Amino acid sequence: DGTEAKRKEASMQIGQRGRSLPRFENPSRPCFRALNEVHRGNDGFITLHRENNGKFENICAMPAASLPGLWTEEIQELLESDSYYSINSHYRYNAPNAYKLKDENGELLKLPARQGALHLRHLTACYVDLDCYNAGIEVGAAIGAVITAQDRGEIPNASIITRSGRGIWLYWLLQDANGGLQRGYPDKERLWSRIQYAIGERFGNLAADRNASDSSRIARIPGSRNSKSGSKVSYWVQYQENGRTPTYTLQELASFFNVSVATAGQPPNGLPGPKDHYRSMLGAKGQHQRWQNDYQAFWELVGLRVKIPIGTRNHHLMVIGIIIGNKFRDPSEREREIAVAAEKLHPMMLGVSGDRLTLKDVIDKIRYNANKKSKRGNLSHRGIARYLNVTEEESIQLASILGRESWPADRVGPQAETTTRNRKAETKLRRDVLKSYADSVVGAKFPTLREWVSVLDALGVRASLATVRNDLEALGIQTGRERKVSESPGPRNHSLFDDSPG
Repeated sequence: DGTEAKRKEASMQIGQRGRSLPRFENPSRPCFRALNEVHRGNDGFITLHRENNGKFENICAMPAASLPGLWTEEIQELLESDSYYSINSHYRYNAPNAYKLKDENGELLKLPARQGALHLRHLTACYVDLDCYNAGIEVGAAIGAVITAQDRGEIPNASIITRSGRGIWLYWLLQDANGGLQRGYPDKERLWSRIQYAIGERFGNLAADRNASDSSRIARIPGSRNSKSGSKVSYWVQYQENGRTPTYTLQELASFFNVSVATAGQPPNGLPGPKDHYRSMLGAKGQHQRWQNDYQAFWELVGLRVKIPIGTRNHHLMVIGIIIGNKFRDPSEREREIAVAAEKLHPMMLGVSGDRLTLKDVIDKIRYNANKKSKRGNLSHRGIARYLNVTEEESIQLASILGRESWPADRVGPQAETTTRNRKAETKLRRDVLKSYADSVVGAKFPTLREWVSVLDALGVRASLATVRNDLEALGIQTGRERKVSESPGPRNHSLFDDSPG
């Protein structure tokens, strides 16, 4: 409308070099506009949360594409004070929200699924949380330093700047190479994580929160009240001259913040590895990719079920134990993951009359299967589906959520075990699987021939290295493993926000 056009025009006039004072939007109530700028109607979910009487509450997972339609009076009342939203988009559980909030079809909105990168749908932005008050710097001075750095070309123009109360947040909105929304593929998330670390380093002198670098981070909702400072959260979109919000590819931000794209899967020298151990395991050789896929599929299936069906509890603990045993080879890492898995699964196994399964029982059963080598053999996808009683509907849902074929439906009976195929049918099935798998990992590091064989074997499709090589050639699939000479990055320029030598 006319008001919105005038607001954009005013922001554009001060959103370029030579700007005067920034003009922040100050919504009187929780406002969806900034959330919509960040998420841009993606097909994931914005998770909504709040602090209520000292307790953290998950309100619901709202479809990003449903803004502003679902931004009702009831939602605004729940989010009036100390409320938060997910910067990146995620998936959701099937558990309904406690406040009976409904979608446009009258169905109850579901609860958020915020378990780190495992439930990541889109990478919408890179960001930095500047707790400038910790360094004795006033908010106005910090904003001025940011604007000056932008004008000098020391940092890329932030897409959105938010005053959260006693500090500020900067957001750089992301797009993929084709101008669309950036999907949260594992290799992209690894690169994103390194960029986040580099941004925190660059803004060290403005008291950047180095811990605000995980993909499930939440931020205060503009228009909500920060009870610590007593102020409302405001925001400023730095529109470009064309009226659009600045957006960047991960490669562009990596170049700006001196992050090597070639080594994005590895932690930089002298730095701790990523918080989520699975990110580093994805780059390992052998079947780690397969167990990572099964690890993700298991928790997606559990999220769909909400409760563990009676009669399959031991099988659930056996399967996750075997997956953990293969995926986490370091004993301390494995033990930590066993405890995390038990904490998640135990509440889903309660509620049965006379049930005496304790948390310790769950931990012991998972640990037994994770540590017993004879249990850690080649567990096929068909075997997992049989143990967990995966239904046809669940199999379809998993394929949709994961963006790849995963566990087939459990089809019990002799036909499922003894179906034979002729050579032509085998070749077609094998190539269909290869093509589907290749499409699902676009942009990621391609598996080796041995890894391809392992993937096919897990799906019940036998093939040799030579057969897979011939199939890839016939399908025209390039592995991308040719050696390339990469230029070493130039010396790092001295930054306004970093006192270290340039």
